[in-house]
Amino acid sequence: MAATKGEAPYFAVFEGDFADAAAMAAARASPQGQRVAADVANYATGGAVIIHYPVQDGTG
Repeated sequence: MAATKGEAPYFAVFEGDFADAAAMAAARASPQGQRVAADVANYATGGAVIIHYPVQDGTG
């Protein structure tokens, strides 16, 4: 991450796209999603921020 002024607020960013909220919930509830969630504390020692937002398709 690069900041225009000062330090960047985030060290790293992961962005995942899902078909809908139900697909995201299913992925997070899966065994793999649970392992990822359990591992966050091992690399995000300063904490983690999760932001959910709808993706606009650009046709509106």
